Amino acid sequence: ERVCIAAGSLCVEPLCHVAHDATQADEARWRAATILGDLGDNRAAPTLIALCADESHDPRQGAIWALGWLRHAGAFESLLRVVNDVHEDEQVRFVAACSLLSVDTAHAYPLLLELSQTAPDGVRRAARAALANLAERQRSQEAFDHE
Repeated sequence: ERVCIAAGSLCVEPLCHVAHDATQADEARWRAATILGDLGDNRAAPTLIALCADESHDPRQGAIWALGWLRHAGAFESLLRVVNDVHEDEQVRFVAACSLLSVDTAHAYPLLLELSQTAPDGVRRAARAALANLAERQRSQEAFDHE
């Protein structure tokens, strides 16, 4: 991981290949996706967006997390689909909701607020948890700013 992060943009294409390759072990795909998020290179966005619909849980969750770090506007709709998917794992929905807020807080906040009040239970819980996470981060930032 450290080598890839140190190499930066040179690793984006090989990491995208590993993340997308369903013949690779899920842990390798998850690691590749999360490193792509750490690198912050938007060239990884199409691969990560495609992984939002991957059949494998770990690579999907890694990609969703990474998209929150990239803050790529093109990921918004894919992340919103994950949040709204009642068949998705609740932790994955929570990560998607947090990433959605990272991508576009102004657009995501009212959508998640609505979901937190009207959506089916699992979706509602994920939306509420993401909104609570955002509120806590904002409180922490305000406390830090005042010191």
